[in-house]
Amino acid sequence: MKVFGIDPGSARTGYGCVQTDGTRHKLIVCGAIASPATVAFPQKLKTIHAELALLLAKHRPDCVAIENLFHALNARSALKLGHARGVAMLAAVAAGCAFGMLMVPVPSLMRLVASTSVQMNIMHEVMFSARSV
Repeated sequence: MKVFGIDPGSARTGYGCVQTDGTRHKLIVCGAIASPATVAFPQKLKTIHAELALLLAKHRPDCVAIENLFHALNARSALKLGHARGVAMLAAVAAGCAFGMLMVPVPSLMRLVASTSVQMNIMHEVMFSARSV
């Protein structure tokens, strides 16, 4: 099974993809989609969607897990995060992937590039949560 996890954000959207047979896990790819702060918000959403669409087409996951909204500093931040989640969902559905929402917070994958074992533990959480949806 190949699982693609997305941690949406308006400034940076983290992603990671793992292949698993249920006992062994292999990291396929991870990274972040970012836009400069000076870019207009609609253009940021377009970039998030376009990049995720390319990644999903390239890696062809069996399912996609998208982190749920847990907290926001203010209503405006929550709305922006909601928009980013929406374009991530759209990319998953357009790619023909089954998807679910993570019910536990997952740290942004882009902060974890230093340790593959940490990435694998996070992606294992993604896989477990995606299977329980």
